[in-house]
Amino acid sequence: MAKQSKASKPSWPRGIGRSGSFVVSALDDDDDDKQTQTQTQTQKPAKRAPAPSEPGSTVQPSKRAKRAKPSSAVQAQQERQDEPAGADQETLTLEVSAGADDIEEVEHLFQRALADLDAGQDDSARLLLRGCVHECDKMVRIRTGHVPNATDEERDFLEASAKTLPPLTPSFYWVYGFSLLHLGISESALRNKPKFSSEADHAQEADDQDVQDAESNENGGGQGLLEYLEATLDPIESGLALAAAENNTAITGKLHALLAAVKLRKSGLVHHASPKMAKALVAETKNHMKLAETAAYPTSSDHASVLAEMARECKRYADHDATSPKQEQEWLSAASRLWELALKDEPNNIKALVGLGSIALSAGCKLSESDDEDAEDASDPEAAIKLLKTAANYFRKVLDLTQKDGKASVSSVPVLCLLGEACVELGNLHEDDDDEGEDSEEAIAFYREAVDAFKQVLSVDAKLLPSMFEEFLQDWEKDMV
Repeated sequence: MAKQSKASKPSWPRGIGRSGSFVVSALDDDDDDKQTQTQTQTQKPAKRAPAPSEPGSTVQPSKRAKRAKPSSAVQAQQERQDEPAGADQETLTLEVSAGADDIEEVEHLFQRALADLDAGQDDSARLLLRGCVHECDKMVRIRTGHVPNATDEERDFLEASAKTLPPLTPSFYWVYGFSLLHLGISESALRNKPKFSSEADHAQEADDQDVQDAESNENGGGQGLLEYLEATLDPIESGLALAAAENNTAITGKLHALLAAVKLRKSGLVHHASPKMAKALVAETKNHMKLAETAAYPTSSDHASVLAEMARECKRYADHDATSPKQEQEWLSAASRLWELALKDEPNNIKALVGLGSIALSAGCKLSESDDEDAEDASDPEAAIKLLKTAANYFRKVLDLTQKDGKASVSSVPVLCLLGEACVELGNLHEDDDDEGEDSEEAIAFYREAVDAFKQVLSVDAKLLPSMFEEFLQDWEKDMV
């Protein structure tokens, strides 16, 4: 058959690509316990992000959700004015265990949000995270008695009710902080989302929005990611104080990992305005990462989870916020080291497998594309092939672990796209440079594997396949005629 034209780099959908910002869910949220239905109702996303403590959604059985008036994060922490929900609300149906207390309910809501984040279900994850933030904020207010606009009778009732409620735990504050961070990231991406012709082409790489957020904050926009990052610090500090009092080293490690993510992202946002502050934040991040890495955890799986999440943040920083090639390589090396440590703890850790695969894919593509023979990263086909084969093996293993009966699902789409890209690159590198224009058997085998991966994506949702891979499939079908 005729040679396949070499594919240019895709405009990655959010959640996949070389930013390493994607994860793949291998979780099954089925629960056999007795359940009661709860409605989560939320205002449809506005053109700007709501303040971090604004309740874009809530979890209130048999009650209509209420939405706080828009305000800054600082103002929202001081007062909340409820108003009836509008007619244009989205509703999510959740299941919570009968008899669960408010901490258990928000934990269930949070687990659902995590599952949707892992599966790349950004819209539903954002609604669930809003619900988490609102519920956590409400729980803190009730227990501290800080409920603006409440009557004396209401305050007496709340004070009495608070005495019967379970105390807030360090884990609760980790959930609160994590929800705030990832809600901020999601709202930021939504607000700055470019309008492309297809779902697959919008998102380029999710965290490209950070630069725009930095400009928004520097210009007094006040509703960017930086505001969410600042709001996240308070629950993390509360959690660390409680964890220290309880000598709870496991949650202390998770809180330090979360604090590392917050400070590393903040350093990227403030770099242009304050390089000195950014440098200090990076140094603090490294200290928090060390504390998180060396903390004692109940299981090796818990340790692996923390390491893998920190590695993801390191790679994101290398891809988007590094200020020099040297710094980029430093943070890529840090990501690789942490993912490798995670695999020692948990050999089938999905995030670590995908992360290491994405690093190998990026490096292989870089070596296969350089046209400058004098450059340090000059084209090296043999080294590129080795890296790309390594990447493909990681992605194949992930699919073996996560696809039930070999069937594709939304959660496997990011890895199918990455496997497809690796195989296209390998096919290109195995092409025969002869006058007949025929591909080698190895090249054809890699192209066929790429075609199979892309067709599996189409079987899930055609809009999830990047347009450049659609073009590859069209070219393939024409050549096969």
